[in-house]
Amino acid sequence: MKKSLAFVLVTLSLSAFSQDSNLLESAIKTKKVLVSDLMGDFFSNTNCLPNNESLKRNFKRKIERYGASEIVPGEIKFALGREYDSVVEFVEDITLQGMMHVYWHEKENQRRFLSGSPTYENFNPMELIHDNRGKFLYTSDCSGFTSVLANSNLGMGSSELAATAKNSSNAKYIYFAARGKLTSPIALTANPTLRSSTTISPEDQVSLLWSVLNVMNQNKVSSIIVPVDVDVLTFAIEGDKNIQGKLDVEAGGGVSFAIGSIEMGGKAGLGYSKSLIFSSPNSAIIAYGDKLKVSKDEIKQAYVSALQQIRFRRDAGAINFIVTANLSQNYCLTAGWYTKVESSEAAIFERDVSTTWNQGVCKFELNSSEIGNISNWKISIFVKRFGFNVPLEADESMPLVSSWTI
Repeated sequence: MKKSLAFVLVTLSLSAFSQDSNLLESAIKTKKVLVSDLMGDFFSNTNCLPNNESLKRNFKRKIERYGASEIVPGEIKFALGREYDSVVEFVEDITLQGMMHVYWHEKENQRRFLSGSPTYENFNPMELIHDNRGKFLYTSDCSGFTSVLANSNLGMGSSELAATAKNSSNAKYIYFAARGKLTSPIALTANPTLRSSTTISPEDQVSLLWSVLNVMNQNKVSSIIVPVDVDVLTFAIEGDKNIQGKLDVEAGGGVSFAIGSIEMGGKAGLGYSKSLIFSSPNSAIIAYGDKLKVSKDEIKQAYVSALQQIRFRRDAGAINFIVTANLSQNYCLTAGWYTKVESSEAAIFERDVSTTWNQGVCKFELNSSEIGNISNWKISIFVKRFGFNVPLEADESMPLVSSWTI
């Protein structure tokens, strides 16, 4: 996508959070743009015309003469309907994961994106597309680019189309455009009613809610507003080496189009994997769904509930007392952990316990010499606080992780 887009109407300032900066805010600019301009700009690139400057120049001249919208496939225009000529919020630097993690404070309208969570960095957004009318998926490889040109109103002659087909036959690029409603993982995890249907693992829920608590503490707010879902238009063109997952366009046609179904798996003549991920898609917010107010107390309750579902495994064969769990690096190393060791034969031993993290595994370890040879020790591990460096309130107790008797 080009850096400059026509018909830019409004420039807004949003906030994002970075795990590297301890979830501090940083400004991100977005633009209000016509969908027709986004799609016209997207389909008027020359990636499928490598090593032929003459064809590229001719193609660009036709775009300037007839307008970029003339090359947008009719299927896209039809699928978008009235939204094709509407204004949307375009965010070039925010991925689909960002669209899923939008929220704002109760007393302001400034939208923010929560990026300090593994559900932002690693979760496949296709897993949270839910069935609603109006969604579509369009894909095309470079052989299909010729078909797009042939069906456009750019005045391409047969000789130009033949030269384009020959030139693009070895170009390995995929066009991808889709629209769907993405359920917010924050809403899914924080709301008891929605949480019963979530596909997010307890480990990711804990890290997500920990991130939410951190930004609420930083901004000194007692509640946030979360859209239950976000209607998103996303699009990308990339070389196949940058595409993760499997994408099969229709044999011989070069173009695939499915409307009303992003369930894929061969439906509607379309081979598509939910694991398909583009490295740098562009996205635009068409509309927000129902809004949900979530209090800090609700976030804390959901956090404790998710924490109780995580499996902490003890290594019974180790000399020292070792417990491991699959936790994100940031949460493992910064949440703050506390251990209590109790026995009927000795005094209670309490102290902070440090953690190490390696390849997705968080490890807690107590030296056996600290425990001694007394039998029937009960060892319990707790999370010290609800948020980074935030002390527990007077009526709060440390959330229990698990207990073991050795």
